Amino acid sequence: MDYDKIKITMPLNILDILENDIKSLNLNTNQFCNKIFEYYYNILQNEIKIFESELFKMNFIDNISKNKILKTYFFIRCEGYIKKRIISGKILSFKLNKNNSLKFKQLEENIESITTFFRFLFTIYANQSNENRKKIIFP
Repeated sequence: MDYDKIKITMPLNILDILENDIKSLNLNTNQFCNKIFEYYYNILQNEIKIFESELFKMNFIDNISKNKILKTYFFIRCEGYIKKRIISGKILSFKLNKNNSLKFKQLEENIESITTFFRFLFTIYANQSNENRKKIIFP
């Protein structure tokens, strides 16, 4: 996939939080969205390792490919969290930087919906306290 622009519809209340943080943290939308992706990418990588380890302990991993593990994990985390439905709201448009594009390419084939994946990340971010959100952006 070409990552020139990723466009997702965000609920207005979530988008308001994102836009306020972009302004108050003096970042542009691309910088801001990339920082959120980087933060949650690292968390997802750790959670996937734990998930894989648990499956291995239960002897489920013998017949399951790495891709199936990732698809199952992403379904549980993303698709199950935000039900597929039409969301009214406003478009958030951003571009992943080169480093994050490479990271995302590793995940992409295991994600059913790119928009749902990013909506999930931004919703998780927006539901944090203001202090925690700043720590995500400036670790």
